Amino acid sequence: MDPLRLLNRTEEDLRAWALSQDPSALYETFNEIWQQIRNAHLYAGQPRSAESERGVAVAKVCLQIATHLNDDRLILLSWRMLAYSLTADEQYDESLPYYDLAIQAFDTAGDAGQAARVRLGQIRRHQADEFLPAH
Repeated sequence: MDPLRLLNRTEEDLRAWALSQDPSALYETFNEIWQQIRNAHLYAGQPRSAESERGVAVAKVCLQIATHLNDDRLILLSWRMLAYSLTADEQYDESLPYYDLAIQAFDTAGDAGQAARVRLGQIRRHQADEFLPAH
């Protein structure tokens, strides 16, 4: 599925679409979206771009879908997408809650490896923030 198609849906249409999806297909779609975001080679400290803006928009839609479904696994993946995408889009302050939520969820689940990966992303976010001029 082309994730950009999800961006133009109304809230009601997005909810109906999410509820109509086979759960395994939906997990696959989320994983494909996450892979597309990562394959864009976005990183902290780079200038904001159309690609980083798309990453944020798609990640926000993923969080809406996951929330409609009340699916903890999809919500966690959406938090990771948002933390990563917001950082790449120079929205450093907005990314912080998503890093914290993802780290806490991985820690709670006992997944130290994934928690560590998210912590590394959070560290890169802080490093990029250090070099920005004060607001």
